[in-house]
Amino acid sequence: SGWFIEKAGFSDKLLHGFRVNPKAALVLINESAQSYNDLSKARSEIVGTVYDKFGYWLEQEPVEIQ
Repeated sequence: SGWFIEKAGFSDKLLHGFRVNPKAALVLINESAQSYNDLSKARSEIVGTVYDKFGYWLEQEPVEIQ
């Protein structure tokens, strides 16, 4: 999954207040996000872009608890 995220151009990118860790693309670092909604938008952008570029759906693990 990390390889797909990196190759989709997200390495070190800031998304809705979360930065994709340039050394471990599976890790999102909260720099300025204000809510869970920010995380949801960042995740959706990553998942959608990876699907559009490679045809694979990424699934979050572990399951989140709100």
